Amino acid sequence: EPVTVPSDARLRDVADQTFPPHRYVAYPVVDAAGHAAGLLPFRNATAVPQKRWDEVRVRDVMLPLEQALVVDPDRQLGDVVAELVQTDPGRALVVGDGRLLGLLSTTDAERLLETRMPRRSRRRGRKPA
Repeated sequence: EPVTVPSDARLRDVADQTFPPHRYVAYPVVDAAGHAAGLLPFRNATAVPQKRWDEVRVRDVMLPLEQALVVDPDRQLGDVVAELVQTDPGRALVVGDGRLLGLLSTTDAERLLETRMPRRSRRRGRKPA
């Protein structure tokens, strides 16, 4: 289950309570009902001067769903990867029926694809010891 931040949270609270223990590139944002609301790239938050963190809310600096890469959980990974590598910050919200189900990163996708490759294919390119 991904670490999420509430859309109405103050940046100060997110910076103090969420960023230090996790240090992710982006955080899924949920509304008060727990529905996916967007994506908060770390750099969007840190672009706001710290003196304004008490007044700025996550919803003010997040990427709304319309601007974030949102994928259906039934979508084929191969179809998602092409879009994922072209997005910044390289994250996709996995959403089903409006609910956040997960967060997919380019690294996650690479690992999944690698585990699905036949063993012979993975060994190509390796030089004998």
